Amino acid sequence: MMQVWKELIFRNLTPATAVSIFVVVGFAGLGLLVVPATLNQAGGLDAYFYAAYTHDYGGTLHRFGPTYYSTRIAYIFPEYLFETIFGATLGYHLLRFVALAAATAAVFGIARRYYGSAPAILAAAWLCFSPWLLRSL
Repeated sequence: MMQVWKELIFRNLTPATAVSIFVVVGFAGLGLLVVPATLNQAGGLDAYFYAAYTHDYGGTLHRFGPTYYSTRIAYIFPEYLFETIFGATLGYHLLRFVALAAATAAVFGIARRYYGSAPAILAAAWLCFSPWLLRSL
């Protein structure tokens, strides 16, 4: 059975695809590990609002009414899903990794298609180590 999986995964794995996977996963993971991404908007209260909406959306919406934070359901619902499946701490970190890896894959793919591999790697590195993007995750 394991041989079947290896054949399915590695049969069509070209060197360019291997480099793409390494760049996307490696840069995203390394960026999250080494770039400080402190959250300091609204005096540091953002994290508490998002945690409240993630754990009890209805109750928090009822208590505070419709605010800017309550409209960010594109963040709140996936965060709830990841925290439900993986737990609070691991879910928090995995969602950020998945979001950064998706953004890196998009930038890398577009840059490689139009400009080649070297500019694509540079663009992916710039994206993953940019503190502005990491702060927004």
